[in-house]
Amino acid sequence: MYEKYASPLMKELYASTDNKALEKAKYKGKLMAIPNISVQADAMSFLWVRKDWMEKLGSPAPKTVDDISTIAKAFVEKDPDGDGKADTIGLTGFEKSFDNGGKAGFHNFKGLFEAYNAYPANWVKDSSGNVSYGSTLPETKMALGKLREMYAAGLIDKEFAIIKDGNQKVVSGQAGLFFGPWWATGIISDTFTNNPKADFTPT
Repeated sequence: MYEKYASPLMKELYASTDNKALEKAKYKGKLMAIPNISVQADAMSFLWVRKDWMEKLGSPAPKTVDDISTIAKAFVEKDPDGDGKADTIGLTGFEKSFDNGGKAGFHNFKGLFEAYNAYPANWVKDSSGNVSYGSTLPETKMALGKLREMYAAGLIDKEFAIIKDGNQKVVSGQAGLFFGPWWATGIISDTFTNNPKADFTPT
């Protein structure tokens, strides 16, 4: 049925994956479903950092999770926007961004999980080579422990689970760190419109 009715564009998109997407949807050689392909959307997660704040505070670019914590702490405690108020946020989060199984999105800590080789809400091979649910593996527990530590220290936006717009605190100029894909430049453009000195860079 697929060979007979699939459009040329559909076949071209599957071919772009060397037909791996189709092969993953087969059982005993029979196509059991039409797999989804999010072209150029299922991307790795970058940490976007306010470079102007880093330079002002003399912070080096982050290379490890601990570096992220150090920078977030500086952003929270050292008044990087210079307004004399304790109103800046280290790392953003957004509860609704977790619904897509860790695919490309904003503010969902995907990059931090990946630093621990953790892939929650996905089926992956564990250290023994068995297929396991990523949310239940030790690596995910380690990542969650780090997130809990950062949240308790005030390095992650304390309102991330209740806010309605995950981008708002970046666009308003309050936040200095957020995880997002390569196409996060729309948020950054809006931030720059509100604050021409804002300079986000991906790491």
